[in-house]
Order: sequence, then structure tokens, then C-alpha cells
Amino acid sequence: MATAPTNPTTRAERRRCTPEEFEGARKSTTEHFQDASDDIAKARRHATGGVRHPLDRALERLCEVSGELRQRAEDHTAEWQDALEQAPDKVRRARDRDAVRAQRAPEALKEFSGEFHKRETELGRPTNGEASYGR
Repeated sequence: MATAPTNPTTRAERRRCTPEEFEGARKSTTEHFQDASDDIAKARRHATGGVRHPLDRALERLCEVSGELRQRAEDHTAEWQDALEQAPDKVRRARDRDAVRAQRAPEALKEFSGEFHKRETELGRPTNGEASYGR
């Protein structure tokens, strides 16, 4: 007995699949959604009387859901893009904090402090004798 190909549905399954498999699953979901819509439209054309109105409502709901899902996908994509754009700065700051915390000698921290003052001045931030980092 042949088994149908499985599409990744959970987050964990999507993480384990290749980009090509994920794209294929997404297209398949879109195709299934369109097929369901087409089936309802076909049934509506052949329907009479009181059956036609519920089919009209089902088609309207499918259109609404499709638009909502598309908007959610666009929102998630924008959030991910923002996170990716901010990641380098966050990584650099974390690395710098780790470098300061790794120092064992007060002289090294004084040297870092001097570098902070110098860089703040270069960036046009007036210093009041103390580095403003970490506040």
C-alpha cells in the first residue's frame, strides 16, 4: 500500500525539512485551498434553493480567511526581516559585553573605559567623565 507524501505541518517538522520541501508544502496548501474553493463554486452552480445561500457564505468565508492568512504571512515576514536587520547590532553588543566581563584586571577595564570615552566623542556624544554604556 503506497503512502501519500506528508507535508510538514508543525514548526518542528518545518525546521527539519529543506527549503524546497517547505516551499512545496506551501504550494500544496495553497493548491488545496484553491481546490476547495473551486469545489464549492462548482457545487454552488449546480445548487438550487436553500442550498445556494450556505455555499455563497462558505465561499465568502474562504475569501476572508485567504486574505487574513496572506496578511498574517506578510506581517510575520516583516517581523522576521526586522529581527534579521537588528541581529548584527545585538550580536556585536553582546560580544562587547562579554569582552568587558572577561577582563580580570582593573587596568584592562580602565583601558576599555578610555576607549568608550574616545568612541563616544567620535560619535558626537558628549561624555561627563563616564562611559554611558550599560545604563
